Amino acid sequence: MSIKVYKGKPPVSYYTKGDTTIRIVDGSVVQLNTSGQLSLIANDSDDKILGVAHKTVALSSTDNDVPVQLAVEDVEWEVTTDSDGGALATDVGRFAAFDTGDTTNPRATLDVNDSTVPHFLITQFVSATKVRGRFARTTLRKPATHDFDS
Repeated sequence: MSIKVYKGKPPVSYYTKGDTTIRIVDGSVVQLNTSGQLSLIANDSDDKILGVAHKTVALSSTDNDVPVQLAVEDVEWEVTTDSDGGALATDVGRFAAFDTGDTTNPRATLDVNDSTVPHFLITQFVSATKVRGRFARTTLRKPATHDFDS
């Protein structure tokens, strides 16, 4: 698996994959579409990561029972980097996007060379092929609180 929990215990919820034009694999980073069904993140500024799918669903299938580990703030993840370029210790503290060019494992590897859409904050370098960190831009992020709220 390309993405796994390193620290913490994310809750698991079940969702429907209704779109027959996408393939989700065990380890794909997913979001909800406008119909409230699972879809792959698109690497654009509207992405709101829901979590990591833990079931492979065929392209033509509509599945009502896809488990998703939710991307909550107190969970740290270990992610495999894509084959375009390896991670470096200097990547710690940087944001990166998930790879959109991998058709075998869609949205399941991190492209450390792409910071266009900040999906993932790298907090620890493990090796050239693995990093650890936290999801950014999630659906479940707690709202900011301010001292000046009335």
